[in-house]
Amino acid sequence: MKSPVAALAALALAFVAPLSAQTVRTIVSNGPPTELYDMVFLGDGYQAHEEALFDQDVLDVVNYFRNTGAKFPYGAYFALYNVHTVFRASNQSGADKPPQNVFVDTAYDASYWTGGTERCLYIGNTARATQDAALAPDTDGRVIVLVNDAKYGGCAGTFSVSYNGTSMEDVQAHEWGHSFGGLADEYDYGNTGPYTGGEPGSINCTADATGNAKWPQWVGFTGQYGTVGGYPGACYYPPTPTPTLYRPEQDCEMRNLNRRFCTICREQMIKRFHRDADPIGNLSPAPGTIAMAPGPLVAFSFTNRIPQRPRTIEWRVAGVLQAQNTTSFSLDTSALRGLVEVRLRFVDSSPEVRFDPTGLLVHEKVWNLDLSSCGGATTVRYYGTGCHGAFPSVPLIYAQGTPRIPGSVGVGLTTIYPNRPVALLIGGSDQLFGGAVPLPLDLAPFGFTGCRLWQSADLALPLATAPNGGLLVSFPIPFDPSMDGGALFFQWLVLDPPANAGGAVFSSALQLTMCF
Repeated sequence: MKSPVAALAALALAFVAPLSAQTVRTIVSNGPPTELYDMVFLGDGYQAHEEALFDQDVLDVVNYFRNTGAKFPYGAYFALYNVHTVFRASNQSGADKPPQNVFVDTAYDASYWTGGTERCLYIGNTARATQDAALAPDTDGRVIVLVNDAKYGGCAGTFSVSYNGTSMEDVQAHEWGHSFGGLADEYDYGNTGPYTGGEPGSINCTADATGNAKWPQWVGFTGQYGTVGGYPGACYYPPTPTPTLYRPEQDCEMRNLNRRFCTICREQMIKRFHRDADPIGNLSPAPGTIAMAPGPLVAFSFTNRIPQRPRTIEWRVAGVLQAQNTTSFSLDTSALRGLVEVRLRFVDSSPEVRFDPTGLLVHEKVWNLDLSSCGGATTVRYYGTGCHGAFPSVPLIYAQGTPRIPGSVGVGLTTIYPNRPVALLIGGSDQLFGGAVPLPLDLAPFGFTGCRLWQSADLALPLATAPNGGLLVSFPIPFDPSMDGGALFFQWLVLDPPANAGGAVFSSALQLTMCF
């Protein structure tokens, strides 16, 4: 009997080892996976020597999606896809056909007659397929599986599965409509008796004979196959003897192969593209806050990934329209101050979409330019050293808030001296005292042993500490562009007669640079 440890090790090897042996390729790269929908292809029933056949089958489907105008909107929005393949060799070719007692050893255990329907070809080992799909650079939850079998069939859910026979491309166009688009089958057979449930969840199927419950914006307009309205028979329920479910148009790719998608399915698919991918690429600079000094031109640009689609493009600065329908815009910042918002608004104005309540077709990018002569530099700076007297504690200076224009900022003091006379020294320079004497200035010759003056002390405000020894002075900063980039320097003088001959001690210094 095999030991439990050995059995577990064998199981782990069987589970893990094959994952590292799969062939992973990217065959279409349109941009970063974080911005696009990553379509992943798997193959089932392809033996190792049939890998080239799998590769060609994938290319056939990709080119069909990309180049077949009748399958709009796939081709019009194909630039919003990346495409990857993961190949795992099967031991045998084909798929299971249970009624014929045909069972083959394949990677994902594909089988016809899934759910009792002969042509429903789906995979049984979805766990392995999920693991393999995850080997691609990215996957967005829906995966295409091509099955190497000539018998017609396909089915879709999380996996969009089809055979690789003569109608493979169009079967995948239909099945991908399920997986990616969330569309329902519009077949009018499969169930008997009237439908008794509520309004179906899929957009292209309704219990309302007029169609107004699902697609009121389109009712009465000319569609791809007749006037949009309510056509009896859909979602596997028949039109007779009593119709209970309805489709938008007489025909559609979700009803019969080799058709166009109907008006409602087109609208739904376009919205899915915008929900899952970003038509705006290669943004420069990256959106966010940009701290800078005013003056230079700032160039904004992006790549429109769907340039053939109708759209409106707006560039706004502080809410004011500056440019339209261009992928680049330059802003002169020389006269701007403060926090200035630059907003790019991109709208897919496709006439195929009339109902977009959540704004899926609207994409916005925002930059906040923090424009001041500070250029994003620190606006609060502590420097120098203080001195102490009879007690070893040095008076502590601090800032409360930041010196933004307009606004207010506080200059505080912490000491061990309650109710003590003090002075807040305010200067316009940290370089010269009196316009001639270099700073810092040693105050020992003036009786303040161990103390230094760190700023020009052009003004002294006489004050007194609170009973706790602290003090906070608030300074309003008006809206005055001439103050932008200006600096003031602060230092506290605290009366302490025993400290030295001068009878006072000093804090270190504080610089506040005012910016918008």
